[in-house]
Amino acid sequence: QGPVHVNIPLREPFYPNLDQEIEYSKDIKLIEEYSSEPILSNHAIRQLIEELKTFKKVMIAIGQKKANIKLPEDIESSYPIISDVIANHKNKDGIGHHDLFLNNLSIKTSRSLTPDLLITLGGATISKSLKTFIRTHRPNHWHIQSKGPVADTFQSLTKIIRTYPSNFIENVLLNREGNSSYLDSWKKLDAETRKEIRG
Repeated sequence: QGPVHVNIPLREPFYPNLDQEIEYSKDIKLIEEYSSEPILSNHAIRQLIEELKTFKKVMIAIGQKKANIKLPEDIESSYPIISDVIANHKNKDGIGHHDLFLNNLSIKTSRSLTPDLLITLGGATISKSLKTFIRTHRPNHWHIQSKGPVADTFQSLTKIIRTYPSNFIENVLLNREGNSSYLDSWKKLDAETRKEIRG
């Protein structure tokens, strides 16, 4: 019932130089999967809350999703929230212009914006600038998904938490105070970019 769109991810550069030797990494990457029922147990909640407290700068990124992910106001006003263009999510405090400024940051600003922990919800992310930013800095990365395969999109995945996003948000995220200065750094850049667009 209509056209079919096929995405094939290709890494750049697409081919090596003629005189370039190809080597494969000998390091084996281990990704911990935090497996549980879709509803986190009390023990898992306590464990995740304690671990979450060890990260000063926490960012949330929302990927492709059929239904709108509703975040509580306390979350939206506590963390930088980046929604991909295919995320089906909008919030008044979200970072909406990251594609326009992430590629043009100074090294100092880029480091200050780098999260200690990236929490992702939803599926695929198509923002090249966000993927490059995260892949460059390699923060800890938790992905929240109740079931199904998980792609290591940002090449820094450290934990898969098998629960519903709403369960994780209500029981874990809401039990941690956000970093207002970190959020303000993102909001300031986003506001400056929006102002430049509007002239």
